[in-house]
Amino acid sequence: MVGDSSEHVGEVMLRVEAVELGTFNQRIDRGGAAAAGIGAGKQIIWSRFEEKVIRDMSELFPDLAERLTALIYRVVDLLRIVQDHVAHPQFQGSYSMKAVAPALEPEVTYGDLDIGDGGEASAAYYRVAADPALSPEARDSLRQSLLKYCQRDPLALARVHQWLIQER
Repeated sequence: MVGDSSEHVGEVMLRVEAVELGTFNQRIDRGGAAAAGIGAGKQIIWSRFEEKVIRDMSELFPDLAERLTALIYRVVDLLRIVQDHVAHPQFQGSYSMKAVAPALEPEVTYGDLDIGDGGEASAAYYRVAADPALSPEARDSLRQSLLKYCQRDPLALARVHQWLIQER
């Protein structure tokens, strides 16, 4: 899944793409994925977790370290912006994406998903990739649920970003 936001003079263009890696149980070229993720422009994130992942990747792939480190300086953390400037009763005291996005943009919901959070997503990914007892039908169903879950957060991030721009 790739979420990307590019800024241009006078306008903001949002682009959300879902990228499937073919089959989940094939070997993933992490270096190629790291290189593909290094683009121009601002990189919109929700929390500093992604920043940590970028730092870890720069250690794993020394040939990409300079470009990955430069990427960190283009990161814009919307969580910090929302925490510092937005309050809403429907957040119910939480600043998780799953609380914020539906409160600001009601069409973004999570209740329709079979996978409800990152822990469940990690477990599902492991089962799809490594559980030999999983039937092909169950593997495909779990894979589809995982893809739907992984598409929602970038969409939510884009909608929160748009809301912030409209409300400023």
